[in-house]
Amino acid sequence: MYAQMQRPTTTRFMLMVVGIAIFGLTGCKSYDVIPKDLETQVATGLTYELVQTAPEDHQGKVVVWGGEVLAGKRTAEGTRLEILHLPLSDDLYPTEQRALSKGRFVAYDDEGVITDPAAVEPGTAVTIIGRIGPLQTEELQGVEYHYPRLNVLDMTVWEKKRMRNWRYLGGWGWRYDPRPRTLYRSYRID
Repeated sequence: MYAQMQRPTTTRFMLMVVGIAIFGLTGCKSYDVIPKDLETQVATGLTYELVQTAPEDHQGKVVVWGGEVLAGKRTAEGTRLEILHLPLSDDLYPTEQRALSKGRFVAYDDEGVITDPAAVEPGTAVTIIGRIGPLQTEELQGVEYHYPRLNVLDMTVWEKKRMRNWRYLGGWGWRYDPRPRTLYRSYRID
């Protein structure tokens, strides 16, 4: 009789251990936007607005900026991406609110990481870790425009995927949700 009373408790304990193990394994699969070797170099309080107003004061510092790719081309210096700056969320994903943009910046990859600018299509969301370079002055729609420049050290590309009628495990089993859901897949350009 004593052995029969212990059995449900042991089963519950084993289920709890398996549940904790599964929860722990899924938590370890997160994606780090900032590589470990660059974490200590990043100037966290340095915003796009500060660099735009005084770029000479901040040259050589490492920042994390994000936005939407507007154009890309090959130059003698390497691949050049023109990016609409967008504020970053807590998980370093560029927000989709274009009205919050403070301007544009250019990102140069002179190390050959981005071999072809067509690999990053216009409209793609990116998070760039880069070293601030000299201000770039170019013509934009007939007006002289001053672009802050980043020399790319690392770049994360965010792919957007819309899902409809996705399944989830609810309290009473599998359920379908008819509302559209947006998922983001991120990958590093190495």
